[in-house]
Amino acid sequence: MAQKKPDTKPQTTKPAAQTTPIPVPAPVVQGIPVVITGQIFKAPADKLNLSTFMGNGQYVDYATFDLAPNGDGKFSISAVLPVGDFYVLRAGSNHVNLIITKSDTIKVFGDGRDMLRNINIVGNEDSKNLLDFIRMQNDINMLRDSIQMVLNSNPMAQNDMNQLYMSRYKQFEYFRDRFVQQFPNSPALIGPMQTYDPEKEFDKYSALAEKVIAAVPNGQVAQSLRQNVAMYRQKAAAAQLLAPGSLAPELEGPSPDGKVYKLSSLKGKVVLIDFWASWCGPCRKENPNVVALYEKYKDKGFTVFSVSLDSDKNAWMRAIETDKLIWPYHISELKRWDGLLSRSYGVNSIPFTVLIDAEGKVIEKNLRGPMLEQRLQQIFGF
Repeated sequence: MAQKKPDTKPQTTKPAAQTTPIPVPAPVVQGIPVVITGQIFKAPADKLNLSTFMGNGQYVDYATFDLAPNGDGKFSISAVLPVGDFYVLRAGSNHVNLIITKSDTIKVFGDGRDMLRNINIVGNEDSKNLLDFIRMQNDINMLRDSIQMVLNSNPMAQNDMNQLYMSRYKQFEYFRDRFVQQFPNSPALIGPMQTYDPEKEFDKYSALAEKVIAAVPNGQVAQSLRQNVAMYRQKAAAAQLLAPGSLAPELEGPSPDGKVYKLSSLKGKVVLIDFWASWCGPCRKENPNVVALYEKYKDKGFTVFSVSLDSDKNAWMRAIETDKLIWPYHISELKRWDGLLSRSYGVNSIPFTVLIDAEGKVIEKNLRGPMLEQRLQQIFGF
């Protein structure tokens, strides 16, 4: 029987399909990892904390290192911080400021008894620059305080002390201006920002605040600065709005019995616009003086237009009766600080007054007690 010729063709097998491995994503770390190492000797506390300073001696801690076991002050702190922001490394209430905006490794060395003067920061330029600025600012503040002590015991030294202070303060201003130019987008600008009076120097304050907010947009400090800038912007606008000689904005609202009063209806009279509330102690204390001045000048063309920041109508009415606020012009939105009337005048605290003339133009604001009485005497001649 014939045999089948063996198949000499080499056998092959179909290769298995090639598959591309599916990459496994690395675990996402929520927050900002940071490592801080170094040596802080003679610290005033046994523990070193990485914290947020909340003000008034309050802190929120993120990591703690026990300095006690070896006693040489060497430490290493690892933490994951929630957002880029301003933090402090502290031993008790002594602390040094750290600006942490990204994953970072920072070294801190020095004497824990004076964490302003005797601490060095390595690896974080923003923090180092801020520390340099705070030191310079502290120098000028200490000079001011020491000069005041000299003057308390020797008032005759006033001229010499003034010249000394102004000379040193000009040096500080030069340093501050150079600092702002050198680090135009750094969060360390919070240092020079805090040297400006936000009410008197709002433009400079707000310009630096906006840069700090842009550098650390998601932190607690940025949130606080946004609120402050908005508040001081409103106050600046209100100050301009209520500048002497400017026309007082219209005020209109209901009285306790529902009658609507408008400030503009009182043209021809000198009017004290008085923002107050039944719950405001200083307002209630001032009311007898306002009543006395109303009685003295009401027949000469003076009246009071009261705007209450109450929310309780009964409390408002009782205060009017108890304090004998006998003029008819009482209005309130009963919304406390949320009312549009107080906002339109930039009212952030009460009592708050604006004295306007017979044409409705501002004479002066925040006159109370003897100052108000003296101003009315000048206007009415007695």
